[in-house]
Formats: sequence, structure tokens, C-alpha cells
Amino acid sequence: MEAQHIIPDGISRDDVILAMADFDAGIDHRFGTATKYQVFHEGKVYPPKALIGIAARRLVGRILGPDEFAGGLSSRCFKVLKDLGFEIVRKEVLSVPPAVSQRFKNPKREEVRLAAAAEATALIRKTALWTAETFSDLLRQLNTDWARNKVLHNRYGPGLIGSNEKKLLRSIDRLQLWLHRVHLTENLNDEIVRSLYQDYLERKLPNPYLFPTAIFACMAPDRYTLFVKPLLQATGRLVGRVFRRSKDPNAYLEFNYAMRELCEEHEWPMCLADAALFDVQSSDSREEFDGYAEDAIDFLRELRDRTHDPEWHQEQHARYAQVLRDPTRLLVKTIAEKYITKLDPQVAAVPRPISILKKNDFGGDSYYPYYWFAFFDPAAESKTKSVQLFGYLSGEGDLYRYGFGLGRYCAPYLSRLMGALRSAGPRFADYLSSLGDEVVVVHRSKSSKNSLPVRDAAVAIRDRGIDKVFPESEIEDLDLAIEVHPLDQLAGRGPTLAEDMGVLFTKLWPLFQAGRTGAFDWPDTDGPENDTDDGDGDETFESLADLATLTNIPEERLREMEEALLAKGQLVLVGPPGTSKTYLAQRFARYFVQAQPKERAQGRSHVIYMHASWGYEDFFEGLRPKVDVEGLQFERRDGAFLKWIEVAQRIPSPARHVLVLDEINRCDTAAVLGELLQLMEYRGTTVQLLSGRPFVFPRNLHIIGTMNSADRSVGRMDLALRRRFFFFELMPDPDVLAQWLKDRNECGLDAEALRECNQYLERVCGIPPEQQIGHALFMPSSAGGEDIEEDSELSLTPELLRQIVSYSVIPYVRELMMERGRDPRSAVKKIREIFGMYWQDAEDEEEDENTSSD
Repeated sequence: MEAQHIIPDGISRDDVILAMADFDAGIDHRFGTATKYQVFHEGKVYPPKALIGIAARRLVGRILGPDEFAGGLSSRCFKVLKDLGFEIVRKEVLSVPPAVSQRFKNPKREEVRLAAAAEATALIRKTALWTAETFSDLLRQLNTDWARNKVLHNRYGPGLIGSNEKKLLRSIDRLQLWLHRVHLTENLNDEIVRSLYQDYLERKLPNPYLFPTAIFACMAPDRYTLFVKPLLQATGRLVGRVFRRSKDPNAYLEFNYAMRELCEEHEWPMCLADAALFDVQSSDSREEFDGYAEDAIDFLRELRDRTHDPEWHQEQHARYAQVLRDPTRLLVKTIAEKYITKLDPQVAAVPRPISILKKNDFGGDSYYPYYWFAFFDPAAESKTKSVQLFGYLSGEGDLYRYGFGLGRYCAPYLSRLMGALRSAGPRFADYLSSLGDEVVVVHRSKSSKNSLPVRDAAVAIRDRGIDKVFPESEIEDLDLAIEVHPLDQLAGRGPTLAEDMGVLFTKLWPLFQAGRTGAFDWPDTDGPENDTDDGDGDETFESLADLATLTNIPEERLREMEEALLAKGQLVLVGPPGTSKTYLAQRFARYFVQAQPKERAQGRSHVIYMHASWGYEDFFEGLRPKVDVEGLQFERRDGAFLKWIEVAQRIPSPARHVLVLDEINRCDTAAVLGELLQLMEYRGTTVQLLSGRPFVFPRNLHIIGTMNSADRSVGRMDLALRRRFFFFELMPDPDVLAQWLKDRNECGLDAEALRECNQYLERVCGIPPEQQIGHALFMPSSAGGEDIEEDSELSLTPELLRQIVSYSVIPYVRELMMERGRDPRSAVKKIREIFGMYWQDAEDEEEDENTSSD
């Protein structure tokens, strides 16, 4: 119990004034911000207990701790301040969401957690030598919770189970000494916790923010809780300040003091804090962007003059969070969920898409004069080193803009992008013209900055060529297609800003992908399908043996595919990236339409890439606007599927046709295919489309789909769709790679290295076969197995192998490991060893966890 008599007699008004100065100067006092009452003096507010604790230093020789005396209206602390003439006012705190308070009102959950904490504490008190068994028992007690009317062991989610538990168990020898110190502890207080936590950090033991603080929370559940980001952020929102996780025991103690005050004020049991306050964070997930306030414009304009004013930023932090940071978070979240996820879920989930105002200037106090966010390539180190779909708000330029661009640290992306656009030729100019009159192009070089409407840029590209308009060697920054608006209009856009940005980002997706892949994939103006070969290319296949020779797929496997396609009518090739799905689908389709008696007409094969942004009207049919002498009207237009059906039906019916639906799981497949789901089961039956038009699905049309098994959207495939296809797996196959390498192996790669790599990923890293490394990634003659055209003269050189491992294999593995919450560095090192490479990339260095962007 706190002792009020510890406050010494003789504290003067001057002592309190000096305490205010020390408080403003940032003296180490361990007091949190006031949650209920505060001292108001000369336009500033101070926590009452902090002032008395600091002021007592003159009389007792040290600053009193927050637990050494009580606060509150009836306390001696408040009486001393009032007697000295200071005004104490009740603080206006943020309202607590009802869901949060409700989660704290769960006596059964409190009972179960406290009982488990007592069991864990007893285990700690009696155990001097830890074994794997006793340590697992401890983790089980720490993880005990009550939910859904039963006892569960998931209190900390994956934090203390699975790979995290294994990491702790692997460190049990190093944990012994620290746990022995805890074992010898009688009662926890701030000094003991500070010492124990500092010891844990200095020993560099695993899971430093969760495991030791979970121990403290179980041994003193009314005083300590976890030190994890969601809890810090949620608590900060309720008490109106920012808490940052850091390797500083004092920061942990200060956070717990604020948490205790918060729980005391609302009469909440502190042992439920982590469950209840996580609701503050999860409540954000149910919110959508509803626009910026007018004050956001004022803040951005003030910001341009406050880039070297840390006091202003500290004073304006709550305002910044309310009018700029939190709305931008919701804007990014809304765009990601409604638009970017459909294009690429991994891009939608990139970490830290939003900038910070504070510059990482190594101890300086300067700030950026703008605020921005970007969706970027997950394989890049950061958004500044990638192609971007970005939004940018600036009081300095008095504007906001959004679109596609890349900066001066993106040379590889710029090179791929420019190469793709050169190859596209006039199609790129047509694409620019389709973006609309509001879009502009901004090109910055070392000596100039050029901005022109996108239609003018398209004309210039047609007349002079892209290299004349955008000379690659001179480009510093390239905002290739953006919308620019006056800052005054920002608040007036309201929630429609998210929709407008999302629609433009969807249109600009081909540019984003061109920077990532080096290929510009954009449909013509008549429909979204790709202009791929319709079966009349140079390749001919007399037999399955010919196809087996070209694809390196065993003839028996190809025969199974042929029999399945004849029996079912449609099949899907599914496998991880780099297993030649599209390559095989296209060539098998050509074989299938050619392998018929010569007296019959030859059918046609065609490829449609299933764009993530597609709807039913793009694939089947829909209404499109048309302007004529009578004004704006809407007319029915065929989508990609019906257009191709019309062409195929001109060929006599005995012919066989194959439609390849590439990346069939990229779009909302059930919605896009529409009636085709029914028609697959009832070929030859007449049905009515949504427009009322009668339609018959030809019996001689077969469908081959391709599906990336590493894509998370596979699990969301419609069950009705799954039932209508046969599924053929194409897994990584070192034997296929060995066959291909026979005459193309300049680097001396052993194909067994691929098998060793995938076995390591499965056994050590827990990565299943459907997400492992494909053999075709190492077969450059087929460009990863995904291109139609083949350059048979290409072979695997040492430099090309280095590029494949560095820029394809390692970024992919790094992403898989990070998705599982694991450090990727050991896996990256092992993969380099397997392929005989020992260089070190900068991104593999340990990140500084104390940077301002944390």
C-alpha cells in the first residue's frame, strides 16, 4: 500500500516551480502523464504526483518514486499543491469505447487468469533447475485464458507457442541464470523489475518484449503487464500520449505506471488489460476512411514552417494524430482492403506504408514538411527503393497528389520499367491516353522539371519515342502518371478520396508490375484480354513425345492431362511460382488443338489473363457508356470470353478449342465467371445471361486454368469452382531442371541443389511444398517458365545464377519467413551456401530497433 507520509514537510512553491522546469527539460522521473487530474500553470499542464515527487528532491536528496505516495483529491500530495496556490483541474480524457469496458467486466476470465498466474508463480518459486518439461509447463500457465466459456491456452496468441516456444527452449541454458534470479525474488517492485529486465536485455535473451514482461505480469498481476506494441498504442490512445517500445526498463516502468492509473480510474482489473485494450486497436479494423478535416489542411501548412521546431511537434502531437496520422491510416487501410488486395495481397500487406514526420537524422530535431504513403514491392528494402502507388500531402507545395512513381534510389526498377515501355511501343501511348484528362506526367532530371498532361505525353511518345521524352540516363524522379490537386480541396473530397485513389491505382497497376517484372501487360481498348497467340504460332506438335521433349515434363504425365481434359472438359495446373504452369498450359493447349485427324479443321487456343480488377462485365458482358448525337447512352458489349467464343465458333464444330485462364485465382473468380460455373457442367444447354441474351456453351471448348499455390487467395477459391475442375499439381522438380541443364549449364549448377534447398525449407523452416522454389526459375530460356517465346540460346551463366538467387529466390524466401514471424537471415545464409554463394546483402544486417520509425 502506498504511504502518504513519505512526502516531506517543507516543500515550497519555488520547489514546485523548479520541478516544472525539470519536467519540461525531460528529467528522468518515472512518472507517467496524469490520467484524471493535472496542475494548470502558465498555460501548461503537469501531472500532480510528478511535481511533488521531483520537488521532494531538495529535502530527501532524491526524486520520490510513483509508488511511494498516493495521488487523488483527498491525498496529501494534492493538498500540498493546493496549499501552495496551484490550480488542479480534472483532465478531459478520451472516451473509452463501450466494447473496451465490457471486456474488463468478465469475473470468470479474471478468476482463471489470476489462478493461472498463481500457478506460474508457484512454479517459478519452487524450480531452481529448469528442464524443457518444466519450462513448457510454465509457458502453458502463462498462456492460460478463459474465452468462449472454456479454458484455453492462447492468451498471447503465437507469442509463446510454436516457433517462439522453440526459440525459448533452444535458449534454456542461457535462460537458467535469469530465471534463477526470478526464483530468488520475494516480492516484485519497480527497482527489482528494473534490475531483472535490464539483466534480461543485456543477456540478449529471445522474445525480450513479451516473455519477461509476461513473467512480471504473472508474479504481480495488479502492477505489471506486457510491453508489446498493440497494448502500448491502445493505452496511448486512451491517455492521450505516445508510448514507444524500447530496450529501456524505465520506459517499461513508466508505461505500467500509466496503465495502473488508467485501471484505477475506471476500476478495471489490470490482469485483463491486454485482452481489453487490444479492442482499442481492433476497433480500428471496423472503421473506414471518411475524409480529412479542414484542420488537416491548416496543420500541413503550419508544418512547412515547423520543420526545426521539436517543441511545436510535441505540443501538436495529439492534433497531428487526430487530423493527419489516424485518417491516413484509415485511408491506406480502406484502399488496401478494397483495391490493392484484389491486385496482389502481398503488396496490400507491405509493412510501414506510411511515412513519419520525424527525420531519422541521427539525433537532430528536424522534420519533413510533407506527409506521404506508398504501396510498394514487398521484395524491396523500403518504399523509397521501390516503384510506388503513392499519396502525398504537402503544405509546402500547397497541393496533394497521388498516382504511380519511383524515386532516385530505384535504378533497377527504372531500368525494368523503361525496358518494358520501349517494348510496348505505341501501346504505351494508347495506355496513357486512356487514363483521363486529370492525369499528368512529371519528369525530373538534374537540370529541369517537366510536367505535362498525360494526353500530351502520349502524343509526344508517338511522335518522338519514349527515349526522347523520358531519357533514362537523365531521370532522377519519375511520377509517370499522377493526379495533382490544390490542398484546399482535400477536405472536400470526403470518403470519395479513397475510392478515387483506389480506382486510379487499379488503372496504374500495369505500370507498377512493369517496374517489378520488366513486362508491360495492358489490354487493348476493346477488352481486357491479352493479345496472345491463338494457336497459329510457329510451334507444332506431332505427338506427346514432342511436347515432352520441349517442356521436360514426362510423357506419362502429359497423357494424364490429356485424358483428364477430355473427360472433364476443364482442369487447373496448380503449383508454386517457377514450375512452368503458364508455359506448359500454353504449349499443351497448342498440342491439344493440333492433335486431331488431318481431315478435321484445326481448332484455336487462346490465353486470357485474369486481372485482379476484373468484374463480370470484363469477362462475360456488360454495359458501357457511348456518346452520340442523342447524348450519353449505354450499350451492351461483349467481354473477353464472349468475344473469343464468337471467333472460335466460326470454325467447323469437330475442331477442338482450348481457352487458357491464366492466374484464375487472381480475381473474384466466382463473380467474374458468372454463368460459366453452371455451363461447365451442362455443355450444349441454353441459358440466359444477366442481360437476358440466350447463350450455349460449346461442347468442343475446353478450359485450362493456372493457379499459384503460394498465393493466399487459393484458400478462398469458391467450392463450386473447385468441384468443376480437375486439379493437376506441378511441384518443383529437380529432374526437370537436370534435363534442361544438360546443354545449358555454364555455371556448373548441380540440379540436386534445388532439392536440397526445398528440403531445408520444409524440414527446418516449415515451408510446405506448395510454397517452395520452382525449377523453372533456373531455366532462363523460358523466362521462369511463364513466357510464350523461347530463346533457346540462353544458358545458365554464373552471373545469371547469382541474379536468380539474389533477386528472385532470396526475396521470396525472406517474405515467406517474415510471414511466419521468423528471422529470415539464417535461411538466407543457408540458401547461399547451397548454391555456392557467400556474398552479404545490406538488408541482412540487423535492423536498429531504436530508430525513430519504430
